[in-house]
Amino acid sequence: MRGGKRSGAGRKPGARTIFTIAIKQSLAATAKEIAPEALGAVVQMLRDRCLTPSARLDAAKTILHYAYGKPIAAVEVTGKDGGPVELRQMGVTELARRISAIIEAAANQPAEAAADSGAEQGPSCPL
Repeated sequence: MRGGKRSGAGRKPGARTIFTIAIKQSLAATAKEIAPEALGAVVQMLRDRCLTPSARLDAAKTILHYAYGKPIAAVEVTGKDGGPVELRQMGVTELARRISAIIEAAANQPAEAAADSGAEQGPSCPL
């Protein structure tokens, strides 16, 4: 039998080729080469009093995550009085009602973007 789909033929999903291996190695080498400069830029952002506190906090988090790793969040889910979680079927009507309530609650909350008007900038910024 010639042509057509044959079971077991072709490249397996996720198989690495010489080309993709070379690209990943090249990117890794370049990243290691510029890592000190990138870290210096993040440290400079952390120390820049003209940036908003949220931008400086993001810079600090980035430094800490690379220095110590990201913290692992452990979440334990239990049901009523520490018992097992009870699952039940939910009808389409109940689901639609709950989704509508969530959307309505989100629409009634003030936007965080409007609160960030730039007034947080430090006193030494020449604006």
